[in-house]
Amino acid sequence: MHSVQPDRTPAEQAHDVYLNHVLACPSCYAPTRRYCGVGQDLKIEYDAQYLMTIDDTYRRKAIMRRDFDDDPVMGELLKARVIELYTEQNQ
Repeated sequence: MHSVQPDRTPAEQAHDVYLNHVLACPSCYAPTRRYCGVGQDLKIEYDAQYLMTIDDTYRRKAIMRRDFDDDPVMGELLKARVIELYTEQNQ
């Protein structure tokens, strides 16, 4: 289990967890976007948390569109997670 450091943002924490997994997992290879199930979930969480740090909605959507164009399945999963985070943030 990974420890969470309270002085770091959710995006920084998600990055650390993702990176620690990808560097240790023999099934994950980030340069080619190959991930195991856990690695894929961590990548989506990291990307979603990062996108939530961007205040410019148009820039956020442009990044999401590029990700969707690269991999529609991952793009849909990312979009769903960003919507969840946005909803949580605005309740």
